[in-house]
Amino acid sequence: MKNVYGDPEPDPVSDRTDYYRMMKVREIDTVITIKVTDKDFTMLLDKCGPSGIHTIEYRNTFGGVLLSAVTFGRKRRVRVKYVCMKSNN
Repeated sequence: MKNVYGDPEPDPVSDRTDYYRMMKVREIDTVITIKVTDKDFTMLLDKCGPSGIHTIEYRNTFGGVLLSAVTFGRKRRVRVKYVCMKSNN
């Protein structure tokens, strides 16, 4: 998902060649545990502060699907890439 009402936070030393080139990308790669009684999970991204999020990408891999299947959905692998918006200073 992408916010069209702002500019991404720049990263001039980035050597990426994908969609995120020249953007400061933050990545989260973790495994979360969900109880059987829980129906959903909320992850708060507070690193951007008041400027907000410009772009966010959630990716599901085959290994993550296998982990979820083996643990009956209690453990899930979460991979998130996000870019904060440029502050208006």
